[in-house]
Amino acid sequence: MIISELGEKRLDVLKEFILEEGNDTYARATISEAVRFIAQKFPERRYEVIEWYYNVFNYFIEQKDNDKLIDTTVIGLMTGDVMDMKAVELEETIVNLYKAEIVGKEIVGELDVLLRDLHDKNYKGFKNESESLEAIYNEFSEQEKYVEKKVEKEKSISAQTEKIKEYPTLPEIYKNTGRNEKCPCGSGLKFKKCHGKGL
Repeated sequence: MIISELGEKRLDVLKEFILEEGNDTYARATISEAVRFIAQKFPERRYEVIEWYYNVFNYFIEQKDNDKLIDTTVIGLMTGDVMDMKAVELEETIVNLYKAEIVGKEIVGELDVLLRDLHDKNYKGFKNESESLEAIYNEFSEQEKYVEKKVEKEKSISAQTEKIKEYPTLPEIYKNTGRNEKCPCGSGLKFKKCHGKGL
């Protein structure tokens, strides 16, 4: 969502990133998801987004032997984004991607099933819920607080475990000593404050 907000008027920059050799698989896939989100948020820009996918996919087809660019997982995930948009206008392009053997079928399946779903009016793809950046920030803040509490709890447990490790097994003279009795070592402290600490 953040990428779609920042790149909303810069589809050319998003296209450059997705076509740059060596970029991370999931970073590129996130760009595609952001572009799809633009089409969902602004229906009037649907055909602009479809043209974006058309150009990107055709560049992939032209470069199908370029191992530094072609990533079948990225192309599979991008094809899934097109499915979620119900972009039937890209059917021929999708067929050409499959013919070029550059689509990750483990991501989107076989072509015949994909085309059936593309035309199926009941097919429901994944759609991002429109949330404000403030709502997303608040959600992350809550998660951060939860993680901080968990870390503090783990530190406390770890500290207690270290105390117990100080005296893993007590010699025989300490075994029947009550917590509030004087420690048999002669320190004058209660057992719980001396050799019985952490037990």
